[in-house]
This record gives sequence, C-alpha cells and structure tokens, in this order.
Amino acid sequence: SMCRHPYTAKWSMHERRVRGNICPHLVYTDSKKDKLLPVELKAKLAEQWMEFGSLAHLWNEWYAQYWRYANFPYLIVRFEDLIFRQYDTTKIICDCAGGAVNSKSAFKYIV
Repeated sequence: SMCRHPYTAKWSMHERRVRGNICPHLVYTDSKKDKLLPVELKAKLAEQWMEFGSLAHLWNEWYAQYWRYANFPYLIVRFEDLIFRQYDTTKIICDCAGGAVNSKSAFKYIV
C-alpha cells in the first residue's frame, strides 16, 4: 500500500484538529470554506519530480503510460482485486479472454 511503502510519493498525512497520521490522506477540510479538497502530492517519476492534484491523478498518469503507447492488447488488474476477490476477478478475466477458470474451491483466501 502507498501508506506502508510510499515509494517516491510525498504528501501530507496530517489534518488540522486530528491526532496522528491519516493514510491514505485523500482529502482535507479547507478551514476558510469548510469544504473537502483533494490532498496534492508530488512524486519522483523517471528521475523527475512531478506534482499531482491528488493520489488519483498520480495513478491515472502512471497507468496512462501503459495504455497511451501500447500497440497491443493489454489488461490492467488491481493487485487488491487478486488478493481479496481471487475467484471473481479470475473468472471475469477468463470470460473476457476466452479461458476457463478453475472451480471456486481451488481458490483459498489466506489471512
């Protein structure tokens, strides 16, 4: 997770009037407008520091590097989906790609 291993991403994990770190700290309360705003961050990509409007903006740009220049079919699967929904995720992928999924009993969730 980005909280345990933020790689090169850096953002504030503190909120006014809240004790301790908040992670992921996705939004903060603007004290002037009492409105939730995205937490901006910066990350070092390809040896260059870049600023992003939010963590979602960072990930959109990261994955865009794959689909923007790909001249072949590809599939992006979230690691969390393979960890927490092994069978369902694999079944969807197999159905889409024309494969066959093993029985649900072949998948084991280990904590």
